[in-house]
Amino acid sequence: MLFFASALSLLLSSAVARTFVDDRGVTHEINGKPTFVTFTHTAVTLSHFGLGKDQLVGVYGEFAHQGSDFNFEVMSEESTYPADPTPEEMEFITSVPHLSPSCQVGYCQEFDVEAFEAIKPDYLVMHGYRGELWGFNSTIEKQVVNIIGKPIIYIDVAQQGSNCIGEENANQCTGKSMIEVIEQYDALAMALGIPRPASVTQDKRDMCQAAQAFQEAAEAAQSKGVRALAGFIDATPNATSYLAYPSDDMVLRMFEELGMPILHPGSCTAETCDTTQYFWEWIPTAALFPNCADGQAFSECADTPLYPVDLWLYDHRTTLTFTSPDFRTAFPDLAVMQGQYAYWPIGGGIISYKHAAEILNIVAPILASAERIHPGSACTPADVSSIEHAQDGLEPGQYACYDESVHRLEYFQCPASDDKALSGGAISGIVIAGVVVLGAVAMFVMRQNRYGKEASS
Repeated sequence: MLFFASALSLLLSSAVARTFVDDRGVTHEINGKPTFVTFTHTAVTLSHFGLGKDQLVGVYGEFAHQGSDFNFEVMSEESTYPADPTPEEMEFITSVPHLSPSCQVGYCQEFDVEAFEAIKPDYLVMHGYRGELWGFNSTIEKQVVNIIGKPIIYIDVAQQGSNCIGEENANQCTGKSMIEVIEQYDALAMALGIPRPASVTQDKRDMCQAAQAFQEAAEAAQSKGVRALAGFIDATPNATSYLAYPSDDMVLRMFEELGMPILHPGSCTAETCDTTQYFWEWIPTAALFPNCADGQAFSECADTPLYPVDLWLYDHRTTLTFTSPDFRTAFPDLAVMQGQYAYWPIGGGIISYKHAAEILNIVAPILASAERIHPGSACTPADVSSIEHAQDGLEPGQYACYDESVHRLEYFQCPASDDKALSGGAISGIVIAGVVVLGAVAMFVMRQNRYGKEASS
């Protein structure tokens, strides 16, 4: 059975051009199994869909996320960042040429154009935010496009719309959910002729089961009145912190579309706050405790915060800081003091069914066990999977009510297990059909080869 599927896939990929429309609206016609260069974590993403080193000929960008403690001297050890590549994945992406040789951890803008030209890949696959390439500038883009003679294949991991470049066009854009971006990479893998392993089907089943468990955890949290808030918290003196708008991040959208009660920021009215920026509310950390007088220790006034946060979702780039004992002293928020927090892998990082399941499985038990700390507040009815919600979100301080009727269905569309999906008769029918199609495709390829030879003679 697997032989027929693999053989059919191979013949079709060699005989028929595949197309992929990227987030710049460019239609790419792709033949065979092209080689390409891509961002390190995109390479890991596509490896979950079957990518091997026969097609991946180079990577660029950082290997590990900002703040990561991955030990590059002992590659067999995992970092404490769940969104970092595993040691096996790190071995994969470090085994091909690295076009950002000075970059290992954290945001990187290095790209060796000469090395790229020497590799001579067929394509460059890139990602970005609101139309802007991640870690790239327009000058380098023009150089690489000139080298390969075709446009970059671009996937936007933040928003979608006809024109999402710049603040002035924000009203034309809607935030993406993680499943939407996963499905884009799934489609891209097939368009690139990457052989699809059976593990992808199991990964989808695992994600579906994780989504169901997460939804149950969210319902339990909602029944207790628990509210979460996502942010990048800086507890150093006179620092600014950043609170995330759930509609602008794929992982937060996934959480909310599965029922998680996430507070929407924008409540700070002080002149030192900025609620107009994309993605973040910029807020002085001291403003999170508005009843604290200037110079007063947060520990003396942390029981009446600006937001009634019962569960913090901390930006995973702050993992080592947020989870340290010293952080509780510097930022004695009640949820932090009670250990009610979970990691939030901003932007997804590795964007696959497998990684989505891992994220949900890590956060779900923490969400389920969280207790309400602050006085209760009413939820707001909202269609969390709608275009309107993805674009506008909720008013400051609001969170969506639990309503399974508006949860995103794509997270629950599980492939049937093999023993249930196929009976003996069905398998026989597929085998016969596969033989017929293989024969037809083989004849087509042979005829094309024959006519090609006759035309050239």
